[in-house]
Amino acid sequence: MIGGRPGTGKSAFVENVALNIARERTVIVFSQEMSNDENIQRFAAILAGVNMSRLRQGLIGQSDSA
Repeated sequence: MIGGRPGTGKSAFVENVALNIARERTVIVFSQEMSNDENIQRFAAILAGVNMSRLRQGLIGQSDSA
């Protein structure tokens, strides 16, 4: 279990850990704070190397890809 104040990156941390583990094993992530769509969007942003804040604001261009 990960705990902390709002906006401190708990979800981002857990999702990065999950993605690294998923390279070798099956992973299931449960979140009470984010919907499935939000989780998928964040995983996609992490894998693409795109800043999530810029993605949410619609400020993504070709120069933002990894």
